[in-house]
Amino acid sequence: MPNEGFASISASILTDLSKGGLSGSLNYNPVSTDKWVYTERLISTASEPLIPSTQPYIEKYSNTGAQTTVAATDQYRWLAIKNTGTSDGSTASTEGIVISFTGDTATYQVPEGIFIDAGDLWIGKFPSTTEQRDIYAISVAVTNGSPSGAGSGTVLCQIAAILDDIA
Repeated sequence: MPNEGFASISASILTDLSKGGLSGSLNYNPVSTDKWVYTERLISTASEPLIPSTQPYIEKYSNTGAQTTVAATDQYRWLAIKNTGTSDGSTASTEGIVISFTGDTATYQVPEGIFIDAGDLWIGKFPSTTEQRDIYAISVAVTNGSPSGAGSGTVLCQIAAILDDIA
């Protein structure tokens, strides 16, 4: 179905002597109140909502009314974030991003954070209580593959999400 969020994931694990692998999927089939969002967003050195409340939903059909936008109480169902490894779509960047699920507390060392390095893709599904106002993002410096401090610039990310339009 074209309206669904699909993801196939695989990982090579363990050392060269005992290699293994994991694979699976992370799919979500939207219900009638769910809507898509897609944006290419610059994640800065300031903690800000991952998807702002001014972000319009992708409308299935055009109409003459006002475009529906994301609201603070809309709930995440499925989310994909790609760190493009650039600061503007063409200038290479080695900075990562950290997303936080506690609202306005994204830092490079937040315990409830998810780290997405340059070039990485992260995909997740959420319980019905994770709201737009809960997920914040910030750019971070990276040393040896881990967040090591505050970022010094912006990171361009591609973000696709399915949210339940509560408002």
